[in-house]
Amino acid sequence: MTAIPAIPSTTAAANLITVLNDRIRRINVALSGDASAAAAEPGVHFGPHVLRMGRPIAEYAGGAFFFETDRGALYQVQNGAWAYVSGALSAAFSGAPTGLGAGDAGFLWSVTDYAHLLRWTGTGWEFLDAAGNYIAGCAGAPGGSGWQLCDGSATSYLQVAAGIASAVAFTTPNLATTAAYLKFGAGYSASIAAATVPTAGGASATAAVASGSGATPASGAHVHTIALPADPVANLQVVAYYRR
Repeated sequence: MTAIPAIPSTTAAANLITVLNDRIRRINVALSGDASAAAAEPGVHFGPHVLRMGRPIAEYAGGAFFFETDRGALYQVQNGAWAYVSGALSAAFSGAPTGLGAGDAGFLWSVTDYAHLLRWTGTGWEFLDAAGNYIAGCAGAPGGSGWQLCDGSATSYLQVAAGIASAVAFTTPNLATTAAYLKFGAGYSASIAAATVPTAGGASATAAVASGSGATPASGAHVHTIALPADPVANLQVVAYYRR
């Protein structure tokens, strides 16, 4: 009699009926002793990820497909092993797929709470779009979950280092309250540098003043007043947003 694998303990309640129906079908095949019914199944199969992983691959014919209804990914039996074909998982960072290996190379993960698309290389993750962790000037709210207004809020950005995806904490500068120009330098400064009012200096001039015949010249400081404009550079005001 064909051994019936146990139902994985990680099976979600929403997928339990699918798994149980498949288990009952295989029990009936095993009890009937019908060799033709027990042969490897070709065609396209549907079910949750745990069903594909919990069922021996020998029960599928070479070239058979399996569409994971909970991860939106299509796999095929190739050379006696599962190989990712197409599809993408749409899930928040907290719902990151686990257990990926070489056969999952190309697997796509749309990280919904960061609005980024990652691809599994076979050994780790890589960005398919531009990475975040930068400030952009926008005409208005860019929308979506991948942006945070620079108002001093604590947030995080998605980082991929050595194939490992992680969420890194970041506190935005409060540019909504304190307007400032962006300055490029050797490193990021978390605080806004206060503006400094410029001053003008130089040597004082001495003036000789004559008052009547035989008067003694008097000296006095010669002072100039310089009026500085509020903003001498033409500018356009935008709203600062941080790309997560």
